[in-house]
Amino acid sequence: MSANDGQVFIVLTVSLVAHLCGCIAYYVIAIGIDLNLSFVSICWIRSGLILSTMIPVSVGGVGVREITAVSLLAPMGFDEALSVGFSILIFLSTSVILGLIGGFFELLGTTDKQ
Repeated sequence: MSANDGQVFIVLTVSLVAHLCGCIAYYVIAIGIDLNLSFVSICWIRSGLILSTMIPVSVGGVGVREITAVSLLAPMGFDEALSVGFSILIFLSTSVILGLIGGFFELLGTTDKQ
């Protein structure tokens, strides 16, 4: 079974919109902690952070994400503490908070059925 052109276009469009929304979220976090970076730079940093957390050496990419953030932001003149703080805020906003919200709704779904 293969996808037709319309299905491929839909998947590509949804992927690009998801990536754009992620870049906007990272940009808002960067603005919030006073990281003066361009939107394009944030998009590249986001890609690097996501790729680094795919390496299966830690739980949830914790530690790897922070090291990658420092290595990507230090050459741009940002302090290591600020880089780690940015990385932790990203982890909290993209994994922890969304996971807690999803877990809460999952819990509501299981308690309603009983």
